[in-house]
Amino acid sequence: MGERMFEVTKYDPPQIFVTSRRTGETYVFLIEVDGAVTHEGACLDQGDARRTAIAHLAQQPRAA
Repeated sequence: MGERMFEVTKYDPPQIFVTSRRTGETYVFLIEVDGAVTHEGACLDQGDARRTAIAHLAQQPRAA
């Protein structure tokens, strides 16, 4: 399997920051109250970056 192109570089609820290893660009996603992960702008890499954010959140312990 290839190297991951994106990595979560900061998680500061309600925001999660995902950086592209290829371009160095950082995408900031907002974690909504219902758990949705949203981004204000549209970009080519947004889908993969968003999936990286969701995968990271899925690995976090859930609050009781």
